[in-house]
Amino acid sequence: MGDKVLIINGVANSGKDTFVDMVQFAIGKGRAFNRISTIDFVFDLCQRLFEIPKDRSNLLDKERKFLSEMKKALNDYDGRFFEIAVSNIKNCFNHHSNCIVTVMCREPEEIARFKEEFGDTNCLAVLIRNPTEEEDIPDNKSDKGVFKYQYDYTIRNNGSKGELLDATIKFLNEIGEIEE
Repeated sequence: MGDKVLIINGVANSGKDTFVDMVQFAIGKGRAFNRISTIDFVFDLCQRLFEIPKDRSNLLDKERKFLSEMKKALNDYDGRFFEIAVSNIKNCFNHHSNCIVTVMCREPEEIARFKEEFGDTNCLAVLIRNPTEEEDIPDNKSDKGVFKYQYDYTIRNNGSKGELLDATIKFLNEIGEIEE
């Protein structure tokens, strides 16, 4: 056990948030935990400036595409949101020992930057696969790029929530973060 960054990716509605909830549940209350989404910074900004719905689960394809392109443009401009995410992760590590931080990140280039920043041992890329949701992937660079990365682990979410919890516990056991 130790400080760990888990980069979480998967197509829309694949079960990423549910997986992160289960990671938090499985590690227990005695362990520092934080969740970050690299689109949150852009989403919050766009909500203030444009009429983007608050409920992300109901975003239209055009809204998903807009957020994806806005994030890319802002990252190309100065990389500020990546640096904010890195700062938040380091802050958690500095204030807590044995902390797990999950980072929702869609873009392969950005996943690689996190891996470079925190190292292969402390930063693992996890793909959440749900075949039903992979049949109709929204048309934007972030969603289309999900499979363009070599992930450290793949979690299959094609059954019940109980089966996903079992897969989550098995994963955490494999990486040495809990004992069965």
